[in-house]
Amino acid sequence: RLWHALLVGDILRKLGLKIRPYEVNKGETDTVLETWMQKIETAFESKNIDPVKNLLAQAVDACGKIAKRGGKRPLVGIVGEIYVRSDPFINAQLYRRIEELGGEAALAPMSEWILYTGHIRGLIAETHMKGLSAMLEKAKIWLENNLFFEKTEHMYYDIADPILQIDGQIIHFWK
Repeated sequence: RLWHALLVGDILRKLGLKIRPYEVNKGETDTVLETWMQKIETAFESKNIDPVKNLLAQAVDACGKIAKRGGKRPLVGIVGEIYVRSDPFINAQLYRRIEELGGEAALAPMSEWILYTGHIRGLIAETHMKGLSAMLEKAKIWLENNLFFEKTEHMYYDIADPILQIDGQIIHFWK
């Protein structure tokens, strides 16, 4: 459930970053996202995540109906230590400041850290383990990453594709 919640939270954040700089009615994006976030939180709290996909699809649909201005703003990437770049309190809501100054902020998702640590585990197994134990560890990591983590990631990002427009191409900068 935690992995699912992390992915959906990342997607909701990305939707806000993608739409808010262009919204016609200031604050509408935050209102729509907060409404859907509460519904999705309730589903996770009930320990039944089956409705989450449908709720995310409805959230994406609602975000797609937000009136937006045309044009394109400069894209500003926020990088650095994962906690600092991701916590709005710690980074003084840097993404909002970027938006106020006329930019569109881009922020690596929290879920990328989980995938990155799996990648690092694979590298460690490759360089520090030998023989059958190395093969078994690498197989375990591959199964975790490909059959659970990345499969679930693609499932949710496919739902958000109409707005995020990633067309199945989730970029992990560490690969």
